[in-house]
Amino acid sequence: MKQEIKILIIDSSPMAVQGIKTTLLTDLTIGNSINVTTAYTYEEALCLNNKSWNNENNFDVIIVGVDINFTNSGGMVFGERYVTKIRDIYPNAKIITVILTKDNYRIYHIIKKIKPDGFIVENELDSKELQMVITTVIKCKYYYSKSVHSILKKNKLISNMFDDLDRKILYYLGRDIKTKDLHKFVFRSPSAIEKRKRKIKDVLGLYRGTDKELIKEAKIRQII
Repeated sequence: MKQEIKILIIDSSPMAVQGIKTTLLTDLTIGNSINVTTAYTYEEALCLNNKSWNNENNFDVIIVGVDINFTNSGGMVFGERYVTKIRDIYPNAKIITVILTKDNYRIYHIIKKIKPDGFIVENELDSKELQMVITTVIKCKYYYSKSVHSILKKNKLISNMFDDLDRKILYYLGRDIKTKDLHKFVFRSPSAIEKRKRKIKDVLGLYRGTDKELIKEAKIRQII
């Protein structure tokens, strides 16, 4: 390992940033000195890169919170929308994503689309887990927490029954998006969406079930 490990923490929550930073600086025993930099928005992380003409901010590890994040302009974006950009900005850094809750759909989506080097649910992020993920990704290996592993195993079992479009429809229905508005989020015609919903209900044995019953069953089976 390098003599010094440079770590960047990006999260819109000052409490989360401070908690991770404190753990890194006081509780970790990995045999290396640790240099921690923090950013609360994507723009801040970008500015750090613009200032790094002398490689001062060539980070080894970047810990990114992927829940709602605020930009400097006051807008809100989900973290996974810019993790790929963070990777472009810091191509040599190991990316560790942290999610607030065990959201099956988002965890599955993030791993499939981004494939972070490390992935942890926030309530599992104690000093022991943080040390494990840091030391593992630095060695160019992947580290996913127990909850993330469990969700991945279950998703492998149901992946042949439900594709990304099915999951996306269920995900937005579960967030109280009306069927008539789903086309704005999944970019399919209303008739195609209705056809998909019927197929999903058939697979789950809910031939005449309501959307509420559909979402309840999808959550029980941990599809979303």
